[in-house]
Amino acid sequence: MTPKNKVDILIVGAGPTGLVLALSLLKQGISPSSIRIIDKYATTISTSRALATQARTLELYRSFNLTDELLSHGHKVPAVNLWMRGKHQARLSQSEAGKELTPYPFMFVLAQDKHERILEKALNEHGAFVERGVELVDFEDQDSHISARLLRRNGPNNNTDGHGTEDSYNEETDTEICETAYLVGCDGAHSAVRHGMKVNFEGAPYKQLFYVADIETDSHGQSPIINGEVHVTFKGANLVIFFPYDDKHRCGRLIGMLDPRKTDNEDNNPAADREYSFDDDVAPSVRDILDLNVVKVNWFSAYRVHHRVADQFRTGRVFLAGDAAHIHSPVGGQGMNTGVGDTINLAWKLASALKGHTDSTGDERLFDSYNIERRAFALQLVHTTDRVFTFATAEGLIADIIRNWIVPTVVPSLFAFQGVREFMFRTVSQTRINYRNSPLAEEPRGTDPVQSGDRLPWVVISSNKPEEGRDDNYDTFNAVKWQVHVYGTPTESLRQWCGRKKIDLDVFDWDEKYTASGLGRDTVYLLRPDQYLAVVAPSGPGAAEEATERLDRYLLEKGLNL
Repeated sequence: MTPKNKVDILIVGAGPTGLVLALSLLKQGISPSSIRIIDKYATTISTSRALATQARTLELYRSFNLTDELLSHGHKVPAVNLWMRGKHQARLSQSEAGKELTPYPFMFVLAQDKHERILEKALNEHGAFVERGVELVDFEDQDSHISARLLRRNGPNNNTDGHGTEDSYNEETDTEICETAYLVGCDGAHSAVRHGMKVNFEGAPYKQLFYVADIETDSHGQSPIINGEVHVTFKGANLVIFFPYDDKHRCGRLIGMLDPRKTDNEDNNPAADREYSFDDDVAPSVRDILDLNVVKVNWFSAYRVHHRVADQFRTGRVFLAGDAAHIHSPVGGQGMNTGVGDTINLAWKLASALKGHTDSTGDERLFDSYNIERRAFALQLVHTTDRVFTFATAEGLIADIIRNWIVPTVVPSLFAFQGVREFMFRTVSQTRINYRNSPLAEEPRGTDPVQSGDRLPWVVISSNKPEEGRDDNYDTFNAVKWQVHVYGTPTESLRQWCGRKKIDLDVFDWDEKYTASGLGRDTVYLLRPDQYLAVVAPSGPGAAEEATERLDRYLLEKGLNL
């Protein structure tokens, strides 16, 4: 048996979910030597996989100073189009619907392999490196720590930077026991961590067999599909979605269903042993439905779509995030973004425990809140995508009538209303997510539009009132930290309170336009490190109680010692 290694956090899985968790911990001052991130695959992925990066993810990435770099490598999708029976029915302009809601009023498309390279480069710059070819075999909860058994399949020095741990490995295939305070499974739908936790992964596969294909086309100028926008097309029960991912409008991602007559055998089950090809099984329907001339296929895969959510995202010192915790239809481009949201939520809670900002009771509250906050959203997301997916792929006369006659009439009329467009944008962009029902949220107070647990509303700072060179109020999100915002004039007691707590106080000169976003004049907003509101406390003359008293009581009740 090899010597034991000890770390504070062991992250299993080095996709976007695991990389963001490690990066967020490092940005909060956790030492690289305290974090270990492993992946069972010896090399990084070379396929595009997840494409869509939603507005909320881009907002959160500002804390890592990565948003601008990501935007320079991908494609901004300005609109989503709906087609029925070959006829264009509606166009949802992302920029119009989201222009008052976020600095990123678009869907951003970037291939997952490129996305991961940017994240891993940032990780390496902070002195942390992925250990590849290292697999979690099993683990035991020892109360005070987790004892994890790891298997390295390709010998020492397998991680990408060449920094191996040769003293821990003496054979080409070797095992190691790693002691860790916390274990986080970011290892996908077949998660070894989830299996070790013995939690149920409730759900089921859809009966349809889907395909994904990354293609190149020469149809630019001939097909209305090739215009840099997303196109969702229906023909009968056949659904095809086209995602562009280059500014030259030549490359794109196709997601669609394989013909059930070709994928079902005599028992009406998918023919799992059959080999599928783009030319034989997809190209004819693509030409028929989309009028696309595909000249090259860079990647093609047939797969089964599932909808599942783990019973628990946390048991003791072990946590699940991303596809290890929830999987659902790819429609809407939510998967990777939800995983990133999981780990942004979890990272500050782990960091608080490691840095002693909570007592043991506070640790439990924080860790329980992760399970409550993120599982609630995962259930909501799976339920929503399940309903949309079931409707989109339903078979039968009634479904055809609704899809082909009622929807084309109703949807364009609904999209004419700005409120509907904003609702759709907020849902897809994940800017609607809130934690009002979290144990970390204050009790709702009145009918104020902005409450504890909400995402901070985004506002542009008036050009005639520049504040420290800021363009918007999200410019303060240059680090993963607690902070206080005041739109108006802070009290002297608040300034002293922030000084004692060593929390940044960001003051914005009041502008009446902030009212439209739900922000209150002189109100105190205490922001969690994941940019959600912890406390919303009216301040100044006439306030029911001193804001600093509210802040102190909140920290005491939640077991936080900032």
